[in-house]
Amino acid sequence: MWTLRLLTLSLLTVTAAPLIHTDWWPIRLWDFPRLQILATASFLTIYTLALTWHCRLKQGSLALLGILLAIIVWQATYIIPYTSAWPHAIPTATSSDVSILVCNLDKRNTQHDAVAQMLRDSQSDILILVELDQAWADALSDVRANFPHRSEIVLEDGLGLALWSKHPLDNPQIRHIVSDKRPSIFATLTINNHDVRLVAIHPTPPALRVPHEDERYDSGIRDAELILLAKEVKDNPQANWIVAGDFNDVAWSRTTALFSSISGLLDPRVGRGLINTYHAQYPLMRYPLDHVFVSEHFAVRSFDRIETPGSDHFAVRVELALVPHASQKNQPDEDDAEEAAEIIEEGVEEAAEHDENVSDPPEADPNT
Repeated sequence: MWTLRLLTLSLLTVTAAPLIHTDWWPIRLWDFPRLQILATASFLTIYTLALTWHCRLKQGSLALLGILLAIIVWQATYIIPYTSAWPHAIPTATSSDVSILVCNLDKRNTQHDAVAQMLRDSQSDILILVELDQAWADALSDVRANFPHRSEIVLEDGLGLALWSKHPLDNPQIRHIVSDKRPSIFATLTINNHDVRLVAIHPTPPALRVPHEDERYDSGIRDAELILLAKEVKDNPQANWIVAGDFNDVAWSRTTALFSSISGLLDPRVGRGLINTYHAQYPLMRYPLDHVFVSEHFAVRSFDRIETPGSDHFAVRVELALVPHASQKNQPDEDDAEEAAEIIEEGVEEAAEHDENVSDPPEADPNT
């Protein structure tokens, strides 16, 4: 019973930890393993029931069961929207106008030929490639030739990013939203005579070791980048938007939820499945980190996970149909606006601490 009490207390602690509004990475990491916590609490519930029945234990067992059931219910509220028990956030289409593959290549991955073949086999219209370094750029040169419209930045240390397209790209831009070390790619493409704003991102993950420093990143830079991007989408509500990449954040976190609330963009996972993409080598420790968010002008024909040989991420592939219509997006409430301003301020401060500020850091104005 003492072991059960300690385990239950531990689960209760890590369940409550994400409720603390902080960007400190030891807290923010507990946003990730909600499914694993739920599974552990379910196992302990069954074990406690069996032990109580077998040993005729009553003292304290009901309290333990109550806490464990509360943990299960709480964690399930985050998971259920990403199951077939929940209505689709985005309608299903019978045909598609564009297919997009988001693939984290993994800077340590040496299976270049196998990945190149996977990218060819996917027959995607658009590739978003994360962690594109010079070795990967050289290895994928033949694949690159099949995509005549490109915007890319080749960087070492997992910071490179590429957007390769079979559709023409208008005014592609490589921008640094918060950190001067983390590029994003903005472009406009034309699908069925309609302009589509496409953004590829790869924000800083929490707990990543800071180069040349004996510390790790908190979530501030990542969170600020997502919220600033959400505000930009919000300021152009009539545009057809696609935001895709390795968010380094789970679908159900407060930051990603706030990103969706402010931007009005929708997650194809809702009602379709978790589609966990990281870590590819550890089946019991997987989370949905690679995302494609779209505006209400799209329907989804398919949303799938594809194995990327040698990478620590699965790729995700989505087929989208453009269904333009006048759309009135929900406006964030006052509390969301204030929280967004706090997140931006914290992210800019964290970037400054690590000498990663962009030349013109964004202002955290809760009124915009």
